[in-house]
Amino acid sequence: MTILVWCSWIAESGGMERVAVSLANGLSNRGHRVVLVGPYSNAPNLRYAIAAGVRYINYLPRRSVKGLLDTRAFLKNLVQELRVDLISAHGSVFPLLGLPVPVVWTEHGLRYGNHPMLSGVRGLAWRLVRRELQQGRWHLVTVSRFVMQRVREELSLSKTIGSVIYNGIPGAQSLRILAAPKLQPPYQLGYLGRLEPEKRPTEVFDLAALLHGMGVPCHWHIFGKGSLLDEMEARRRLCPCKVEMHGNVPRLREVFEAIDLLFVPSRAEGLPTVVLEARLAGRWVAGWHSTGIPEAAGPDGILVEPSGGLLAMAEAISVVLRSGKRPPPIPEGQFDFEQMVQSYDELLQQRAA
Repeated sequence: MTILVWCSWIAESGGMERVAVSLANGLSNRGHRVVLVGPYSNAPNLRYAIAAGVRYINYLPRRSVKGLLDTRAFLKNLVQELRVDLISAHGSVFPLLGLPVPVVWTEHGLRYGNHPMLSGVRGLAWRLVRRELQQGRWHLVTVSRFVMQRVREELSLSKTIGSVIYNGIPGAQSLRILAAPKLQPPYQLGYLGRLEPEKRPTEVFDLAALLHGMGVPCHWHIFGKGSLLDEMEARRRLCPCKVEMHGNVPRLREVFEAIDLLFVPSRAEGLPTVVLEARLAGRWVAGWHSTGIPEAAGPDGILVEPSGGLLAMAEAISVVLRSGKRPPPIPEGQFDFEQMVQSYDELLQQRAA
């Protein structure tokens, strides 16, 4: 088949963007003709990761009604020119409405916060998406059961519509073989992700102060970039604990070699890939019992109810660190990259038939 993998938005450390490029590479390795379309030139590390067998077309959609129409026209011409059999969509799906090929839409997270998807003018376009799903021309994939439940509720979809395919991690074995964390003072704690308000990375400093006040010596490592970088640099200088800002690191091994525990301050996640990576690396994960985070963290995660606040989080982390216990390994094959690609491959071929 000729498969167009569409990813409408790129952030250097975004999970959706990494999954899309990994899926494109995996489908190409399985013998398909793959065209990856999106603004990956905005993220050099991800652009470098695109395999030689994948045809890459750099395209940055403009966020306006005219930009939406221009993007739709661009993709329609591309589908016809390259004789595309099917589109694997990640991100904005409105430009795909009305295109003459099947669409497999993967939803990676939560949209619009507390604003209903079917409300307002935008809701008219979501009703068209719902019709495509109900009539079988499109198929919905989500990365977790939580996201599936949320999308079905938001779009008033039947429980028979959609499939869950968990993210697979390229290079999972290289994370599995990392040396176990030392869990000795000063404890090495980390944050990995975009430095944006919705990810709440500044909570690292409040948590660091609480742990310091409890007599838990910690050294923090922050990996990522974003609009809060300057604010976090300023707060780092005032923090009672040592905090290092590492920026974007191309090799995940470097991240998890540096830390004993990953803190996930976000409260709204579909299935945070970074949590899956931390578990593969044998690192503790601490986060909130909210949205898709428990599904990613598994039964051994350090999960705290948001109502308990950062004090409860600090207490839970302190208990685990002082215990010296290491998290149990996850089962072999879980979050396996080849299994993810195979599941998509089987689904895409079924939808294109």
